Parts: sequence; structure tokens; C-alpha cells
Amino acid sequence: MAIGFFALILCSCSNSNTSHESGNSSNIETSQEETVLDILKRDIMDSHDITMAKMNTMAKLRGELKDTWKTQKDTAEYYNAYMDLGQAKTDMMDWMHAFKDMTEMEATDAEKEAYLREQFAKMKNLEEYTMSSIKVAKKLLGKG
Repeated sequence: MAIGFFALILCSCSNSNTSHESGNSSNIETSQEETVLDILKRDIMDSHDITMAKMNTMAKLRGELKDTWKTQKDTAEYYNAYMDLGQAKTDMMDWMHAFKDMTEMEATDAEKEAYLREQFAKMKNLEEYTMSSIKVAKKLLGKG
């Protein structure tokens, strides 16, 4: 379902509309204004892309934290950072599986907008949680 949404985003990002009039093979391009729904979808996907780009970093940091806490007297900080990184990944996967493709929704534009605003807030919170978890892990490991 998420893959279908990504394909929809790619298709809807086109700034032109091609029209063929009967008997005329020339292309007529007209610009389309970006709607609130388009902007919200783009903002959601931007936040999604930023967060997904950190998945490898999170996995590496988790491995380093796990190795490091074995040699520390106070392991709670390392364990908590390890768990936060894991939770950020789990939350991202859960969000992606729950996210609904707008083309599959039978709803008014107002309902779609409310849904997208809610999803944007969730995605921004997830992005912030991910970045914060990475920052804490790097600090514990002396990397930032």
C-alpha cells in the first residue's frame, strides 16, 4: 500500500497536464496549481524521507551501544538509548503500514485534509524523536 502511495506522489508531482484534442496530435500543456492536499502530501513525504534516510545510522548506533554497554558500569543510559533507537524504527514501520493511500479513501477533500494534517503531525513527531534518539546515542558514544 505504501509503495502505491509513493507511485501516486511521483505521478501527482507533475507540473503539467497533456491534452490531446480530437484529430490534433500536438500536446497542449497547462500548469496546475498545487493544492493544500498536494502540499501536505509533499511535506509528509519530505519528513518521511528524512527519517528513512537515518535508518542505517540508527542500526549502526544500536550495534555500537550494545557493544559499549557491556563495558560500562552504568548501563541504563546505553540501554535506554538503544531502546529509543529501536522504538523509533518500529514507530516508523508502523506508521508506514498504517498510512492510507489517498486514492483509496472515499472522503471529502476536507476529510482528506484533516487526515493528512494528522499524519503530518505524526510524521514530524516521529522525525523529531528519531533525530533526538540519534543525538543522544551519538553523545553517549562520544560522536557528537
